[in-house]
Amino acid sequence: MRPQPRALLRDCEVFTVPEHFSRRGRRHARPAPRPRLSLSLALVPALGCGDRLAADCEHGEDESAAALAERPWLLAIDESDPPEGDGQPVDALIRVRLDPGHEGEREVLCPSLALPPELPADTNFTSLVVQGERLYASALLETWGDTLVEVDPCTCTASVVGSYGFTQVAGLAAADELGGLFGLAAEGDALLTIDAANANAEALVELGADWGSNALSPARTDGAVELYALDARSDRLYTFRASDGLSMGSVPLSQPLLTAGLELHPEIERLYACGVEGRETALYELTPDSGALRMIADGVFASACDNLAAPSGPIACIPDDFE
Repeated sequence: MRPQPRALLRDCEVFTVPEHFSRRGRRHARPAPRPRLSLSLALVPALGCGDRLAADCEHGEDESAAALAERPWLLAIDESDPPEGDGQPVDALIRVRLDPGHEGEREVLCPSLALPPELPADTNFTSLVVQGERLYASALLETWGDTLVEVDPCTCTASVVGSYGFTQVAGLAAADELGGLFGLAAEGDALLTIDAANANAEALVELGADWGSNALSPARTDGAVELYALDARSDRLYTFRASDGLSMGSVPLSQPLLTAGLELHPEIERLYACGVEGRETALYELTPDSGALRMIADGVFASACDNLAAPSGPIACIPDDFE
């Protein structure tokens, strides 16, 4: 997995493409796309109402919500180097447990996502978000974070939705109250609104700072809908009002970041993060009032983590119970 640069060059007449990183963090020039190989797929039992009666369906949704609170979990796309002798990088969709006694235990839902022909074989996923029952991710088509893709856990495939018109979109978040998606573009340093149907993005507000690797998450408040944002360049947690992008303040993190993943779990109201420098494969709990990071499990991810997502309800083909 290639961490993003901590900062981008500004005020230069000639734009220089940022260095690319190997999935182990070594700088290198991006290679030419490799020939696509067949990928293994895995299916898990479907979860949904199907042909059940409406009352049964609602009852099932209530049970799913209770299960999410009792047995909470996160999703991530875990990117790693290819197996020895195979030139194809591995993009696995995994589930990470958060319930007491099992924190950080991982379950592989899709061993390797099948990529569409538009994406290069070594594409980089920089964010993952759940909107309703759908999963979206930010991916590399020509440069970091320029393309929105939809991830299907039933078929273990990714499909291109479209290009944002912005690059370096590393953070994605969904706010059901306002509809659509939010994004954070390090190129241009802007908070975006994104149409999930076609990836069209518009700048909600320019942030007025030089952002690097970043992550977004909804913030649960009693008043206006807000967003949390992590910035690996300044090593701070920011809060923005989602309706107009107004900054609500920031706090310094207790540890520096290399990459950035961030997600508030809506059922247990805890904020999780990853990408801490020196512990890039660990999962942390983040206290938003103080910026304190507490490691809850090490070695959760195969390489440096830069994306986390939490469900707000049932997702097709991801069962409530763990294996």
